[in-house]
Amino acid sequence: MVFLLSLDPETMLIMIVVSAFLQAGILVALDLVANQYKGIFLYMLASILYALGMGVGLLPITVELGILQFLGNCFVITSRVIIAIAICQFLGRRNNPTFWGLIVATLIFTQYNYIFVNNSYTARNIWLIVVNVIIYGTLIKSILQSKTNGFLLTSCLIITISGVEILFSLTRGLLLLDGQSRSAIDVSLANNFSWLVLFFIDFLRNSFFVLMVSQRMYSELKEFSEIDFLTQILNRGALTSRIETNLKNPTIYPISLILLDIDYFKKINDTYGHDVGDIVLKFVISELQAHLHSRDIIGRWGGEEFLIFLPHCSAAAVRDRAELLRHTVENIGIPYSTKTDDQLHCTVSLGVVTTAHPKVTLDDLLKSADIALYQAKEEGRNRVKYSTFEQ
Repeated sequence: MVFLLSLDPETMLIMIVVSAFLQAGILVALDLVANQYKGIFLYMLASILYALGMGVGLLPITVELGILQFLGNCFVITSRVIIAIAICQFLGRRNNPTFWGLIVATLIFTQYNYIFVNNSYTARNIWLIVVNVIIYGTLIKSILQSKTNGFLLTSCLIITISGVEILFSLTRGLLLLDGQSRSAIDVSLANNFSWLVLFFIDFLRNSFFVLMVSQRMYSELKEFSEIDFLTQILNRGALTSRIETNLKNPTIYPISLILLDIDYFKKINDTYGHDVGDIVLKFVISELQAHLHSRDIIGRWGGEEFLIFLPHCSAAAVRDRAELLRHTVENIGIPYSTKTDDQLHCTVSLGVVTTAHPKVTLDDLLKSADIALYQAKEEGRNRVKYSTFEQ
């Protein structure tokens, strides 16, 4: 407590204002490089608004400057509203304009009342705290209800710092009850504690937001590098990596591997055009995925060839599953134009290999599956050939 009382509130406020403007500059740069995401521009504006609002706190409180104090407080809490809206936008959450409008209206009314009508530093700050708690409580709820795949860690950090801000606000409210603070630069336990803690909270929250944007960019870039653009399944590189990782797990055996090829696909392209060929690829993949388990892995091996990895799948089980896939493709009509009657049919050939030996390699399995697929084609296509890999 002695340490807190020895701090200079005015100096700490200057630090907060300078830091806020510097962080706003970083957010401006972030908006320039990541403007494909909603919310970043708003977050940047909120940071600038916050810096301006805190800067007003450095001014001496006089009747003539009451309007500046009013604007400063409105800027600070409005910046919090905008931050919450910005993060919700970034997460793809729909904002409620009526709710946020009521929050801002409450803020304006209470600040006007306790600056111009019943001048009270404590009362107007208590209302700021109440509104602040509502804002961050709402933000936490929105984040918890959002899909944060790819940036879960930083979303949790934003939740954490929002919770800290709520605790900080409540603590500041209790400290203000001693009546020792008449302005933001008064030396008091409430002011000294508040400005010290607020400096770190703002810095961490803005840093976590920048990290969240960066993590999302990295996640989407990684996903883009692993997904086949046309079929939206794993490409060859990502598929190889996933399967090789799974092969190291001895608990998933027996396993099966299916190498599947669309029969006479070149003829489809030559007859109907490559655009129809693309439709066929996407339609076949959609049908195959509908019959796979969540633990199964499917990817495009190349051209019209696909690879399916089936953990916990014995030789007996894979016979039924492979035949189901073949039968499904054979019996679907694929629409390829605006005319409902324009449908084409295709078939697939499958080479299947099964093993129960954990020391097997992907190359071993591919060789066996490739031989089986070749046999299926040689025997007339639209069929499944099976093999078992033994060490």
